[in-house]
Amino acid sequence: EESVFIDKMYQIIDEKINLLKAKNFEKSFTDLEIQRIGYSVAEKALLYPLVKKEDGKNTEIINNFIKNFSINRKDLFGSVEYRRFLLNYVKLYGFRKESTLNPTDDIADFIVSSIDNPQIRDFLLTAVIWQHITTHSGIRGAGHVLDVFFRLSNDSAKIVMVSDWVKRWSTLLPGKPAPDFEVSDMKGKRLKLSDFRGHYLYIMVWASWCL
Repeated sequence: EESVFIDKMYQIIDEKINLLKAKNFEKSFTDLEIQRIGYSVAEKALLYPLVKKEDGKNTEIINNFIKNFSINRKDLFGSVEYRRFLLNYVKLYGFRKESTLNPTDDIADFIVSSIDNPQIRDFLLTAVIWQHITTHSGIRGAGHVLDVFFRLSNDSAKIVMVSDWVKRWSTLLPGKPAPDFEVSDMKGKRLKLSDFRGHYLYIMVWASWCL
């Protein structure tokens, strides 16, 4: 149950911090590591409703625990655990189940309204865009989050990367001519997709591990 789960979270945090302090590391490192430990555990709490609750929502007990961890910690941005916490946080609290909007739109708006630091915001928007692409097999329905990203981002490297994603996946939007490609049939004959233009074509894709 929630109360037992949270008690266990605090216990794990205390155990890890006590082990850390026993090493007598330099104070600034120890202080930062204590914060990282907290986020590494809190990240698991964000997954609790996905595993335990049919409606996928947190109870007040879980929410109060998670509120102890800020989502605007630039000093922890280099921590993998902190970045995972951020991603799980915006997906959990940004998605409004009753909304008629695309869930990606909800999450993008939540990021903009909740994240103060531009670097953290750009990281989250980029991650949400990529997750949308991989989940929906393309950029269809990603118009809003892309507009938000290109309007707000000043990160030239991320802008180039996302622009490349858009360019590549735009070719697969409905109504676009299919990109031509060439394969060999079972007898070694080379075939191009364009050879079948004007005909219905069924393509079955198999991987080496398919049984």
